[in-house]
Amino acid sequence: MMTARGIAGHSLVWQRALSWAASPLALVFLGALVAFSRRYLDLHLGIPGHTGFLWLFFLVLGRGLVRRTGSGLLIGASAGLWGMTMGPQKEGLLSVLLLDLLVAGAVDAGTRLLDGGHARDMSRLAHPLGGLAVGGLAHGAKYVFRLAWPAATGAGRRLTLFGVLPALGSHLLFGALGGLAAALVLRRYAHHRQDSSTNR
Repeated sequence: MMTARGIAGHSLVWQRALSWAASPLALVFLGALVAFSRRYLDLHLGIPGHTGFLWLFFLVLGRGLVRRTGSGLLIGASAGLWGMTMGPQKEGLLSVLLLDLLVAGAVDAGTRLLDGGHARDMSRLAHPLGGLAVGGLAHGAKYVFRLAWPAATGAGRRLTLFGVLPALGSHLLFGALGGLAAALVLRRYAHHRQDSSTNR
């Protein structure tokens, strides 16, 4: 007959197993949100990079909630694969997948720098300045890729400094705002968890 301690031990094992199984599913779902928001939630403001606010929010939020090394890259890979199912892409399928992996990798790298290598510590990413920095870095990387990819594939176009700098600035701004919004949600979530554990 199983003792109470044995039952509790088995329960803990099942909880951990479900947690490990749920994390990849959560990352796939977040990738779908990133792909959907970038593809369909265009507000038509006429400002370069304004859609980055929403999809960078989901990307940074997911990286903060699933605090494991490489979780951002998994969201990016999922977003790229989901994007392939949403019809033709003007940049090409390979470009979209590489772009998602680059942006997600920038989120992972920025988070890694913030937490000092402690993957499960989200306190700095949950700080407003942390969210601003990671979101801006990731969206800036996306714009640089958009500039470099045509040149690398021989489909370069004529660019002017007066056109590039404002567009880069708006990408940094909207990416930073998306990261900031995610940081505020993560901060609230962390406080809620702390209050719940204190009241037990």
